[in-house]
Amino acid sequence: MKVAFWGEFRSFDYHHIGGTDSIARRLSLSLVKQGIIVDFIHFNCSQELTSHTSEGIGIYHFTSLSAALRFMAGRYNHVVTIYVPPKQRFDWIRFRQRESHRTRFHLIYFGYAERWLKQTLGFAEARLAPYNGTIFSVSPRLYNSVSKWAKLSALLLPPVPENYFLNLAQKPKSDRLRVTFMGRIDPGKGVTVAIELFRYLTQAAPEIQTRICGYPWKHKPETMQLHQELLTQNTITYEPTEFKGYSQDVDQSVRSILRDTDVLFLPYKKLSSTIDTPLLLLEGMAHLCAVVTRPLGDLPSIYGTDTWMLSDFLDRKASLQLFRQLHKHLDEERSRLATQCSNLRFRVAESATDLITSLEKD
Repeated sequence: MKVAFWGEFRSFDYHHIGGTDSIARRLSLSLVKQGIIVDFIHFNCSQELTSHTSEGIGIYHFTSLSAALRFMAGRYNHVVTIYVPPKQRFDWIRFRQRESHRTRFHLIYFGYAERWLKQTLGFAEARLAPYNGTIFSVSPRLYNSVSKWAKLSALLLPPVPENYFLNLAQKPKSDRLRVTFMGRIDPGKGVTVAIELFRYLTQAAPEIQTRICGYPWKHKPETMQLHQELLTQNTITYEPTEFKGYSQDVDQSVRSILRDTDVLFLPYKKLSSTIDTPLLLLEGMAHLCAVVTRPLGDLPSIYGTDTWMLSDFLDRKASLQLFRQLHKHLDEERSRLATQCSNLRFRVAESATDLITSLEKD
């Protein structure tokens, strides 16, 4: 079997660490282990390049959509679409229709548009020109929307590697409650909320240990400004990380932080700042981290409870009370999380098996 993950340059990348990047990389590595040939194909690139990873995954960069389509024609059994810009979808539709007799075309939906019109437009291509394969969704609410009109649809939670999953005996304990904000130093990710709340907790709750582990985007001035402010203060523990790209060392660093975290603080303002089921949420759950976040979208059902979720973290006293209650029930929460992780299918091997089954559906 030959499978291509396909999309515009920067919509996903084997060597990057974002949600779409990690999902495609983890699935492809699992497929390769099962003897499946996998390539990544990108278009609208600045130059044409061809390379291969150490696992044998082909990485192809094309400067134009037409060149990428010529390369793909008749080469793959399955093509999994990540993203095609609206202005280029007509050519993409014509290609799919022309090649449908020898290739199955699939699509993954990563984001959920809160506004009805934007959601309708987002689904327009697949509804007006149906894919002859499966439409995957990374969250239950996306799947519920898509399954109403797609002939073949499947829920595909973002996959997490087996070495992320801890059992209760492997999770270290601490007298102080270790609360971590992790991720991009970006207002959209809620880092400004974390900064303000952690400053308060440092003064009001010595039994709570807080830290921010993150990285700025150098091309976004607001993230660089926050990064500099965190470097020049000494109230909050700030552990900056410079991620130049994916590596096993980066993966190990993430696992190390999560292993020594009791509570993962993810104060997203809205889920449009990330994929609709945030990968970090599942990675934290796999590490038996209690997750404190807002009750957005499917987060309560995926996490399994909304007990530790607040709509307003600017209410400092309510936030402090929540952390203190969680501290009292941390052992119970870890046990509950172990069960919840077993009930959800988001281990990489499980996700890859489900992917293959869905690819071959008629």
